[in-house]
Amino acid sequence: MSTKRNTSPFQFAPIPGSQKLAPRDCDVVKDELHGCKRVKFSIQAPMVASEAAVQKLLDEVASGARAPLSVAELEAVTGADVAHIEQIVEAVKVAGLTVLPRTDADISHGIVRVSGTYAAARKFLPGLKLSHNRDKKGRMFFARAGEINARADLPIEGIFGLDTRRVAKTRYRLLEPTLQPRAGRTNHGTARDIARAQGFPVEEMDKTPVVGGYISLDGDNGEKMQGGLKIAAGKAGIAVTKIVGVPVNGATIDGDPDDGATVENKLDMQDQALLNPNGVCVVFRAPNDDDSFAQCLEAAVAFKGAEVNGVLQPLMGVSISWGMAEVHNTQQSLRRWERTLKAARLRGMFVTAATGDDGSKDKTRAATPDAPSCVAGMIGAAGVELIFDSTGKKVTGEKVWNDMPFGGATGGGVSAVFPVTPEELSLGLDPSVFISKSTKKPGHISSTIADNAAPATGPLIYNEDGTASTVGGTSSAAPTIFIKLCMIQAALPKPLPDMLGFVYRNARNGIFNQVTEPGDNGDYSVQPSDLLGVPTGFGVINWPKFLELARKEAAGSSTR
Repeated sequence: MSTKRNTSPFQFAPIPGSQKLAPRDCDVVKDELHGCKRVKFSIQAPMVASEAAVQKLLDEVASGARAPLSVAELEAVTGADVAHIEQIVEAVKVAGLTVLPRTDADISHGIVRVSGTYAAARKFLPGLKLSHNRDKKGRMFFARAGEINARADLPIEGIFGLDTRRVAKTRYRLLEPTLQPRAGRTNHGTARDIARAQGFPVEEMDKTPVVGGYISLDGDNGEKMQGGLKIAAGKAGIAVTKIVGVPVNGATIDGDPDDGATVENKLDMQDQALLNPNGVCVVFRAPNDDDSFAQCLEAAVAFKGAEVNGVLQPLMGVSISWGMAEVHNTQQSLRRWERTLKAARLRGMFVTAATGDDGSKDKTRAATPDAPSCVAGMIGAAGVELIFDSTGKKVTGEKVWNDMPFGGATGGGVSAVFPVTPEELSLGLDPSVFISKSTKKPGHISSTIADNAAPATGPLIYNEDGTASTVGGTSSAAPTIFIKLCMIQAALPKPLPDMLGFVYRNARNGIFNQVTEPGDNGDYSVQPSDLLGVPTGFGVINWPKFLELARKEAAGSSTR
């Protein structure tokens, strides 16, 4: 089929950043799909606002000069020009494809979703070749290699979803027997117990419920899986957080309870819910492919909120415990994430993402950050090991989580795609801090804030049968950091409009505690005296100081 000559009168050109490598470690079931096979994909048009205009809006929102944008207002900023959407829709229909109904998330991010036969898709995208593959676990998927060609006259920034291979992995680690001797103690309890040991006033935090959430790509999030949360909450004597499921791109909230990712979901849910017992945890669940993963965050940005005590509260953001090395992502996918994070910040939201569990190389041959934590605008959640006093009830310090070669280590690296951000430049650090060990060029550092990730000091996660396991990984750091930031927001007279901006503006003012002893994640090291380190970002949240300065800034913005 792919040898047929294209007779279209239009000129075609590769979409920049669409280059993708062929899959490895799988069986090719069929070299190419049959023409009648059904496929679906998403087309993204250019952002209607210029980068300068978006930055101006971000500055206005961050300063309190204007309120965060509504979902409807996003269309005129991070959405697409109506004429561009009409052009794309017309061309799609001419090719014999069907345009799917557009959601608020699609509209606010310039997305047109399409379905139809493989033959029609190839008419629209000449040169497209999808193979049918089976991975080592027997899961079937479509895959492509090379660039995607599209009509040169169409305003297309990216095309996603034709390739359905799994694009992200979990970032949790169980406490392995080899690490038990080093733990040298009984467990320190759940995420709630550990936060208390870190000095967080958890009982006081219970009085200010919030609407938080996380992204899930596999495993179960249903009623049965939630049984573990009910047991943990019962043992703590607190309410059970309300769970709201939001299916994305054809997924369901329920899944395979025996899938290893169910452990991931329990970790995300319990880490957040046990620190927000009277609030709401929203689960955005989608298939594990590049298009669906990005759609989850777009859906979160467009989410209208949930009721808490009879009052509709906005979603503060989400945490992400999934990822894959930056080098294994297409540049168009990474740019899509960047655009969505701009939309999130304009909405007054923030997003945390695990930096990885395999050290600085992230299971590649050279130093590379994990995605999407590497994307500019993300709060990268790095991992530390907590140091407890002799009672095991109080945290006295932190060190870089690095169990290699016996176990994992926090990720963290320098992006080869995203340059040093304006926020990073504002820190006034030596330029060498931002140099990649692999490319030897400057780039954005993927780690922003750190928290507990070492399995040796990880939280207890309860199962529905009453058993519990100690689980670590930056998959624990991401939801923990996220919900702590949410609770800080809830304690303010008015939420900070730009959490990421606040973090960088106040990083020198004592709102974080850097590691208390030197450490590394392989290629990158960090010292206690460092303001910003690739393995750990700025360090862990100093609750009293962070809250003090946040209250001052929030009070100032409320008078503008």
